Amino acid sequence: MNENPSTMRAITMNAFGKKRRLFLVDVANPTVGPDDVLIQVEAASPQCLN
Repeated sequence: MNENPSTMRAITMNAFGKKRRLFLVDVANPTVGPDDVLIQVEAASPQCLN
C-alpha cells in the first residue's frame, strides 16, 4: 500500500514493446476538474493479445 497520500503507484510505459518496458513508479495524484470523474481502480492486468 502507498504510504504517501499525495502520490499513487502506477504502471508506466515509456515505449512500445515487450512487458519488460513496463515500470512501477510513484506519480502525483491526478487533479480532478469540475466536469471530471475520478475512478479508483483496485486491480488491473495488462493483456497483450494483438
